[in-house]
Amino acid sequence: MIDVAREAGVAFKTVSRVVNGEPVRRESLERVDAAIAKLGYRRNIGAASLRSGRSRTVGLLVYEISESFQLSLAQIVEAALAEKGYRLVVASTMGLGEREAEFFESFCANNFDGLIVLPSTVEQSYMRPELEAGVSIVFVDRPPKNLETDVVLAENREGMRHATEYLIAGGHRRIGFFSLKLDNYTGVERHGGYRDALDAAAVSYDERLVSEWPETRQQALEALDAMLALPSPPTAFLSGASPLAKRLLWAFRQRKITPPFVSYDDFELADLFEPPVTVVSQDSRRMGLAAVDLLLQRMQGDTTPPRVVRIPTHFIERGGSIMPEA
Repeated sequence: MIDVAREAGVAFKTVSRVVNGEPVRRESLERVDAAIAKLGYRRNIGAASLRSGRSRTVGLLVYEISESFQLSLAQIVEAALAEKGYRLVVASTMGLGEREAEFFESFCANNFDGLIVLPSTVEQSYMRPELEAGVSIVFVDRPPKNLETDVVLAENREGMRHATEYLIAGGHRRIGFFSLKLDNYTGVERHGGYRDALDAAAVSYDERLVSEWPETRQQALEALDAMLALPSPPTAFLSGASPLAKRLLWAFRQRKITPPFVSYDDFELADLFEPPVTVVSQDSRRMGLAAVDLLLQRMQGDTTPPRVVRIPTHFIERGGSIMPEA
């Protein structure tokens, strides 16, 4: 930085302000930028962290980065943080508590300024010492277990209720539901929305029409076959998440059927299927921006009680008949 200041003919403090994203006069900024380009200067993040106690780095823990919603969320979070001068490091836990704990400890050991977490199904009380020591943490998609902190949630129950009502309005009373696991918040909420719509329409709940998290295509096919073999088989289907939707669509193809179908979560190419897939879409942009906003407030010293921010879903109808066959 001393070399850059000498080359640009400005004070050392001016260079410091430029590399830290602080405001300076346009003329000084241009001279410093030119000197940085000429000399090939790169900011030493490790040294800056030791001096300031801040790394300008945020960690994001997701279940699986390749999943459409989580990938979109990560991109939104990365862009929003970059505008504020922060870099993002992302890790996939695969929903495993031990991986979540390992990455969490690693991020804290590397002096990350804050964390955004899509939690696993285990409890998160092990994070409390770091939270109390000043690490800023915001949860997204699911609330933590045994930990009080900021949370950004989609309206899971309302979204799935709307999807179920849509099929009921089309004349369906036997609706097969491929559900998330019922040992976690999102699974319980989305299953609850399905039940709410059935109850409101005086449609009997039949547990044989619910398949809880078939993990493979073959398991989805077996669950579909079991439902189709019932004396009163389903005439329409719901999936509780985009991975389930993809497995179920594959199963439909194996059985050469195209029943009315709605998925919770949009996913790539959903609009190109024939018929296109109607979806309940989570607003990854609003959820990501809300999480970043909460995190930055905490990192800047906000000590108000933890908040819960709920983001509405969007119902995207993509055509195709939803009426049951005569």
